[in-house]
Amino acid sequence: MPKSLDELMRRATAPASWDRIPGLFRRWELEQVIDTGFEYRVEKSGEDDTGMKLYAIYKRLSEDVVLGP
Repeated sequence: MPKSLDELMRRATAPASWDRIPGLFRRWELEQVIDTGFEYRVEKSGEDDTGMKLYAIYKRLSEDVVLGP
C-alpha cells in the first residue's frame, strides 16, 4: 500500500500504469468486466445512437494482490 497521500496520488494519475479494456461499455455492462485483483478507472466516453452513456474502462493490478506462492 502507498505510504503517503503523495504516493497514492502519483499512482492514481500515472497514465502508463493503466491498461485500457478494448471497447466502450454501458453502465449495466460494467459488472461483466470487473474482476477481483484489479483497480479500475471508469471515464465517460460519449453516447450511443439512442443517447445511452458509454464508458471507457482502464484497469491495473491492485497493489494489494500477492502474486505467486
